[in-house]
Parts: sequence; structure tokens; C-alpha cells
Amino acid sequence: MKRHAWLAAFAFLLVVAASQTMANARVDLKVLLNQQNSINRQIEESPDGMGIDSMQLDRLRRAQKTVADIAVKKSSLDQLSPADQIKLRNALGEVYAILKGTRVAQEQRDVCWRERKIGSQIQSTRCATFEELLLTREGARNWMEKSPVCASQGNGCGVGGIN
Repeated sequence: MKRHAWLAAFAFLLVVAASQTMANARVDLKVLLNQQNSINRQIEESPDGMGIDSMQLDRLRRAQKTVADIAVKKSSLDQLSPADQIKLRNALGEVYAILKGTRVAQEQRDVCWRERKIGSQIQSTRCATFEELLLTREGARNWMEKSPVCASQGNGCGVGGIN
């Protein structure tokens, strides 16, 4: 129980530090690398790997690799491209959700992406929680599976002009 309380406190501190980093573009990205290295050391030093299973550990390592790949490119957040800022935010959200270790944390993490509006060349950043994306995907799937209204009337929707 003490381990889980410590883990939750550490995850909370990670989120606070990451949000401060994202809010203050002048923060050195090396701070993020140091945090990720600290997490790795604590996992390795823990007798049970802090209770993280092998599949979650693989996801954690991939997210940390993304953070490291982005953080070595530039020295501060404001020097990163919008695409790299989004990748960094998503990777940090993934790390937090894995350390928190709950389904709620997985669903509440933010996922961001860049997209162009139809008819425009200007890209904008959009964010949603993972849960919102799943709900949107499920709604779209239900809409696609629903038959057209006219087919339910059994009259062929006026095919051939005869109703």
C-alpha cells in the first residue's frame, strides 16, 4: 500500500512538473530527460519493478524514447515544432497514465494531433481525452452500421421512380 501511495505521489509530481514545463516555453528540456532517467532508476531499483507489468513497461519505454528523441533535438520547448510539442505532450501523458496505473488515468489522458480544416492549408492543434476519442470512434462506428432511413421503409427508396 505504501508503494502505491508513493507511486501516486510521484506520478502527481511528474504531471505538475510536465505541465509547468509545457506552460513555460523557456524551461530546459533536459529537465524532462532527468525526470525520465529518475523514473527508470526507480523502476530498476524496485524489487517488483514498481508493480508495472511487462506490457506496460514496454509502453513506458516507448513513450520515454519519444521524450528523449525530442528533448535531444532542442534545448527548450519554444524551439520545438508544433508537431514535436504534440508528440512530447502525448508521450508525457502516456508516462503519467502508466505510472498512475489506473484505467481512469488511461482514459483521462490528453491526446493531441495536428489537422487542417477542409479547404485550408493552415494547421491547428486539437486535443481530446482518450475517452472522448473512444466515444467519438464508437459513435462513428454506430452511425456507419445504421441502415439508411429509406431502406427501412421497404420501398427501395424510390428506385426506378416507382413507389
